Amino acid sequence: AIEDNYKKATIFQWNARGLRSRLSDFRQLVFKYKYPIIVICESRLHSNMRLSGYEKFDSLRTNGESRVTLFIRRELTYVAHIIPSHPNNEYVCATISDEKCAFSFTIIGAYIPPKSEFDRARLENILNTVPSPHIITGDFNAHHYIWGSLRTNPRGRCLADIGHIHHLSLLNDGSPTYLRGAESSSCLDLTFVSFALASQAIWFTDIETRGSDHIPTYTIIQGFITGKKNHVVKRVDWWEFEQSMRGKCNTLTDLPEFEKAVIDSANSSTHSHNLPLKRTTIDAEYERLRAIRRQAERRARRTKEKDDIRAARNLQKKISRHFDKLGQRKYRGFCEDIDPRKPLSVIWKIARGLKSPPQQYHPFRALALSAARSQKDLANEFCASLTSSVSMPKSRPVPTAAPPSAVNGCMDDVFTRCELDAALVFIKLNSCPGPDGIKYAFLTHMGTDAHNWLLEYFNKLWTNGEVPSAWKRARIVPLLKPGKSPLLLSSYRPVALASCVGKLMEKMINRRLEWYLEKRKAYPKNMHGFRRGRSSVDPVLDLVTYVEEERSQRRITIAAFLDVKGAFDRVTHNAIFQALQEVGIGGRLYKWIERYLSDRTIYMTTQDGDTSNHFISRGVPQGGVLSPTLFNITLIRLVQSLPPNVNVSLYADDICIWASGSTRVQAKARVQLALKKVHRYLCVRGLEISAAKSAAIAFTRRNLDHYPLRIFQHSISYVKSHIFLGVYIDKGLTWTPHINYLKRKLVSFIDLSRFISGTTWGASVHALLRLYQALFVGLLRYSLPIINGMCRTNLGTLRSLQARALRACLGLPACASTIGTIAEARVIPMSILLMQETLRLHLRHLTQHDDHSLATIESARPNSSYSKALSQVRQYLPGDLTQATVFTTPPWRFPEPDVKLDIPGIKKKSNMPMIVILQATMSHIYGNHLSRTHVYTDGSCTSDSSTCCVVIPSHCTTVRFKLSHITSSTMSELVAIHQALQIILTKSSHSWTIFSDSKPALQAISAFLRRGQNYQMVFKIMTLLMQCLDLGHTIQFQWIPGHCRLPGNEAADAGAKSAHCLDATITVPYCRNDIRCLINRHATSARRRLWHDLSYHYAPLYALDPNLTFQLPRDLPRRTAAVIHRLRLGVAYTQSFLHRIGQARTSECPTCECDETIAHLLCDCQIYDAEREDLESTLLQLDSRPISVMKVLGTWDSPQNAARATKAFLRFLKETRLNFCL
Repeated sequence: AIEDNYKKATIFQWNARGLRSRLSDFRQLVFKYKYPIIVICESRLHSNMRLSGYEKFDSLRTNGESRVTLFIRRELTYVAHIIPSHPNNEYVCATISDEKCAFSFTIIGAYIPPKSEFDRARLENILNTVPSPHIITGDFNAHHYIWGSLRTNPRGRCLADIGHIHHLSLLNDGSPTYLRGAESSSCLDLTFVSFALASQAIWFTDIETRGSDHIPTYTIIQGFITGKKNHVVKRVDWWEFEQSMRGKCNTLTDLPEFEKAVIDSANSSTHSHNLPLKRTTIDAEYERLRAIRRQAERRARRTKEKDDIRAARNLQKKISRHFDKLGQRKYRGFCEDIDPRKPLSVIWKIARGLKSPPQQYHPFRALALSAARSQKDLANEFCASLTSSVSMPKSRPVPTAAPPSAVNGCMDDVFTRCELDAALVFIKLNSCPGPDGIKYAFLTHMGTDAHNWLLEYFNKLWTNGEVPSAWKRARIVPLLKPGKSPLLLSSYRPVALASCVGKLMEKMINRRLEWYLEKRKAYPKNMHGFRRGRSSVDPVLDLVTYVEEERSQRRITIAAFLDVKGAFDRVTHNAIFQALQEVGIGGRLYKWIERYLSDRTIYMTTQDGDTSNHFISRGVPQGGVLSPTLFNITLIRLVQSLPPNVNVSLYADDICIWASGSTRVQAKARVQLALKKVHRYLCVRGLEISAAKSAAIAFTRRNLDHYPLRIFQHSISYVKSHIFLGVYIDKGLTWTPHINYLKRKLVSFIDLSRFISGTTWGASVHALLRLYQALFVGLLRYSLPIINGMCRTNLGTLRSLQARALRACLGLPACASTIGTIAEARVIPMSILLMQETLRLHLRHLTQHDDHSLATIESARPNSSYSKALSQVRQYLPGDLTQATVFTTPPWRFPEPDVKLDIPGIKKKSNMPMIVILQATMSHIYGNHLSRTHVYTDGSCTSDSSTCCVVIPSHCTTVRFKLSHITSSTMSELVAIHQALQIILTKSSHSWTIFSDSKPALQAISAFLRRGQNYQMVFKIMTLLMQCLDLGHTIQFQWIPGHCRLPGNEAADAGAKSAHCLDATITVPYCRNDIRCLINRHATSARRRLWHDLSYHYAPLYALDPNLTFQLPRDLPRRTAAVIHRLRLGVAYTQSFLHRIGQARTSECPTCECDETIAHLLCDCQIYDAEREDLESTLLQLDSRPISVMKVLGTWDSPQNAARATKAFLRFLKETRLNFCL
């Protein structure tokens, strides 16, 4: 019964007498029962202490730590009330509503020390100002006969009088809540409730003290929905879902029936599973110790003997210390389970939890609770605020005139199944559904029949120019802006959730629109947002290199960074339609977009019901797939409206304009003229620039206060630095503000590394190095090419941060050498990382876009630091680079390739004998491809070159090719298929089958519209395939298992391997993977050259490992791996090292009376002679060198010997237990 009451409890109140020393036990208790509300008296916690699943509120106190803490479950709705600080009478207060927001009350937690004066007026003022009904609970240190005390004091009489005046009912039943000594017990922890709650409240005490001298109390509020989460997970049986949809597709006629069929199928195929709680041996130990403590407390309370009481108290202290150790063990076990092969979602969750303070899940409900208004009224007001400032009349009537005819008729083609499949690939399965409740996951798994029906329905809408009204109705979800008060309506950012079915069709339309705009070169070169092959770092690079180039010519540059108010929400529809016509969009596409933008509505769902529909007649739909492209089209003409001596960069609604001049007046005049033109252009389209949020930088030391920039009579302030697309730009381009910004971010990673690991415990070295690459280097990579011109001090700051991060990863002390640490971690030094990212960015400009404006920056702006850095790495640029091309043939007009990716009878090669695989393959070929001409292709890749080969056995044709650069096996196989199609193109019409053993290559051809990293070569193949089919050829692609001794495949494999000796090569486009491999090779070679530079390398480590080839097993415990790294860098915790850093009185070995160095411990110390004999005998079997530090910690001539030597050394460390002291 008591266990059931624990689970039903609404309020847990406890005087913990210092919760910090009982946190481990307390966390276990809270995790088990998940009390909705927790009030802790005498908590004395740090302000940054957190409890998972709760938000914490502390009482205000003038000095010292707060002594009342309130924890509230985050799924509840609550509003905290600020209670002024007081030196003794401490209160914490919040109004709380249950999960259904149907029942609310105000909880008041209190603590008043026994020898302080009780301030009656303070408590009565709280009761009069906060909403009722009230629940007051806490330790008042008051005595009265009413609640079971043996005496009555003035404080008790005062509390009883307050309860009578304010209609409060006492819940205490006389049970003692405080135990002291053998004869003394009293009721100090009290709970009062308003009369309105008295009939619903049940109060009881715990059966143990939980380690304090106060007994916890519990209050059950009947009817209060606590929102406790059960361990239930819902899974969808996708096979059952597909079968259900298949049976319903034949009767579908319109969209509502389709939506109903999807929802019904999802509900019938969704199954709930109860997940058992994971219990470890540590959890069992917790329960065992609690039982011992509880037994000792019961004996003391039963016998009331002083010895039993003293024994119980001593046992409490011991168990409390043991609980802390168990808590550390459990957390360290969690950290050690962090596997580098698993996704980083767990680490990201920890990082976000440490970075952001916890807050309630539904803050908008708290706003309604605070304002004492219904959620529906407040939601209507929120929707009205979104539409009032951006809305014209309710809806714009659709023009009766016919839309412009299409310039290119291919845009009006009906959609193909390949387009639908490609759109389904790029959806995010975890996206929230729209008002219809259909998720992207449902659309992905509903089967071929349903996909065909959906495609037919899409084409019907496309042909008729119709957009269902359900797709134009979006549900608004308010999200609290970071750092904003949840009690202000302006603190919420709206997120619109529209139908996923409609957005799927938008994806198909948007891909056509993107191809059309890129093929016609409709975009200006300096428009970078939402375009393939572009990045947000490009506008920053454009600005910085221009400023540096102009500065070298002693010219002054002024840049203005403009903030457009609600750009996406305010642009007029007429401006979008006009822009579409200007770029030649007409026909079905124009008509569909016109219907798509008209009669759009938003609404909100609350617990009081849905709001009314609010019409929006301006802006692009928030969250719409087409919205970024439509907004980009609207700004295309902006660049053309500016003077030629003014530069501009556009990235979505981030606009930056800049110009230079020989004088301040000239530079200011040019920027001012451009500002007027930009303001005029935007105003015509319903947009407005916020002068208050805009900023300007004058890249000169001269004062420009007398040369103000204005936008419609509002001045733009000059600033010393400004953040532009994630990069802090300062007027002197010193990059110090940006380095300080990076430092704050990078230090957080170092703190995270230390949070999940120590020198002897936590995540493995390999896992932390993987985190380093993902979080630390990932943050640096974005801006490194921009800050090439930083000074040595700033570069030294980054190098120091890199070394600090790696020391945390490797478990090294702070005094470890920076150079040695970077070398031991096998990572790229900061100077080479700077070169690597500069080269990566330039290669993207050269290869991933057909006409990038920054591709020729080295010759156009040779005096910029970026161009100077490029000149230093020009030797690494390959000479066979080709630009990406936009193919003239619309991708949706390519024929669907006939690709077979399996052979009956072959499921997994590793589980089948080779002869069986060969027989199944031959049987399939003779049964299905006997009358066709067979073409075998294969590719080969080595560390030096890549080749391919085409074999046509019936024509006795073998053609070999060597590729222009090293590439992946998939790319080499695609090149072979491309060459095979070129051969077929020269032949007379016939039936062909191209056999390939590369399933990824055939999958790329089969899904050619998915635009993978090899899409350039895939599109070339599709172009040739279309030409072959037009000439009457029929071509099939058939996968075959590799190395199964099939004669044609064996001949192609041999031909590809023999082609590595060829001299002539064919040019192959660089894909992203090729660029990454190229840069990594050059960076690795540069790192090795730098390591061999005598002025750079760390001598002790260089003597051990001159080529940095030593490798540790990846599955080593962190303690052992960290010890080996410290030994190799000479910073192991020997007596000599500890004496050097001031941590030991002497450097001598306690046994040998000589300095205890690494060499002494490993080779000479008498304590370890027996263990050393085993190590020495093992090493002597590998070579004849005498035992030394070089032999134990250095490299070996073969990987086999290195593995045996490492294994022997690890055994030596374990037997001597040096891994616990070094």
